[in-house]
Amino acid sequence: MSQLLSSVKPATRRMRVRAVHTLSPRMRRVVFTGVAATDLADLASAAPGAAIKLMFPHDAAGSGRTLGRAYTIRRYHPARGELEIDFVVHDETPATQHGPAARWLEHAAPGDEVEFAGPKRGFRADPAAPWTLLIGDETALPAIFAILETLPEHAQVLTYIAIGDARARLPLEGALASHPRSRNIHWVESDTAHAGAMMVGALSAQSMPTGTPQVFLAGEASLLKQVRTLLEGAWAVPRDAIDAKGYWTAGLSREERKAAEAR
Repeated sequence: MSQLLSSVKPATRRMRVRAVHTLSPRMRRVVFTGVAATDLADLASAAPGAAIKLMFPHDAAGSGRTLGRAYTIRRYHPARGELEIDFVVHDETPATQHGPAARWLEHAAPGDEVEFAGPKRGFRADPAAPWTLLIGDETALPAIFAILETLPEHAQVLTYIAIGDARARLPLEGALASHPRSRNIHWVESDTAHAGAMMVGALSAQSMPTGTPQVFLAGEASLLKQVRTLLEGAWAVPRDAIDAKGYWTAGLSREERKAAEAR
């Protein structure tokens, strides 16, 4: 989902909304095509979980200015030249408190255009890892599902996803819906304040496969901190076996989070 990207400004391109679909009460998919024929071509080589930065209009940045927000590539279809991005819908937040991405999403319609840059790095599966552990909150669903769809057929995978309530559960699509690994997706319901503790409890209660896993961990900062403490402590998972991505911090906007990290 949304995350921070490098402050280096790469070249931007434009893409156009082709369709908007509601996947669940908490997730909306926007399908894009490139404005120019080659605008999306390099996304074909992006690893699962890779992100692009979308540039949204924002009055606070000044007339004609934009603020960047990073979103995971859910799926790219080279033959059709279509890019799918899934957005979490923050229906619990009053519209007056929506950020630039949420305001844009609320009114997004076919024909709308948006600038973007990227992609940035994604998840690279380690063929030597005996098994894979995917952990995140609902903002990590696009990355986790993209990874699940691209792991080798024989890969042993366990998936844990923290969600606020059952409305955030997404139906599995395509081949993943009938794949045996879909039975190893565990939904952990909790509010944001307790998501880390609930996730640690769920992981600790599960009998895990033998060997050191390759871990993808993404979502809210406090959830990541608590889960990493478990993984690197009691589980003795090496730091370099954990691909962790902090997408957001509860109670802070991107700009506030960036300022806090700079202190």
